[in-house]
Amino acid sequence: ACNGTEYNCEDVASACSCAGCTNPDAISQDSGATIDDGTCTYNIPAPVLDNATGEAAKAFLEWTAPNDAFQSTAGYEYDIYMTESASGTDHGLVKHTGATQTHITNLDSIEYCFTIVANHQAAGYGDSPASNPLCATPLAVTGPSWRIQLTAEIDSYDQFQFSGNTDWLL
Repeated sequence: ACNGTEYNCEDVASACSCAGCTNPDAISQDSGATIDDGTCTYNIPAPVLDNATGEAAKAFLEWTAPNDAFQSTAGYEYDIYMTESASGTDHGLVKHTGATQTHITNLDSIEYCFTIVANHQAAGYGDSPASNPLCATPLAVTGPSWRIQLTAEIDSYDQFQFSGNTDWLL
């Protein structure tokens, strides 16, 4: 029956004997299935939070990507979650990034605890469990805090009318 005769059946969940999860990355893969019925489930390993270091008004975080044997090369993006250690205040999701290290900025000099959740970028794979938590206390900013902002304008000496479209800018 699996030689294509049930390919156009209407009830893939029960009437098609060849229907099942066909993705080899799924923990629910059915090696006899030739028709994917959308029942695939995946086990995304948690990333490992290796380092949380307090710096001046910020925390530096480094982690190791999930160790998987997936055939999919879609890769991961990451959500960083933060809570205040002493008060238990949950700040929830504070940053989304595609890198395996980042800074969380504008922090007070109190201890914060962080966890990382990996989001597999292949459709339907889902998210990992949260990483191990690590905590860091940002340092107080001492001395002047310098920032510089430069802006520039091009003066066409009224030879060209500005259209408001900035797409042409480099």
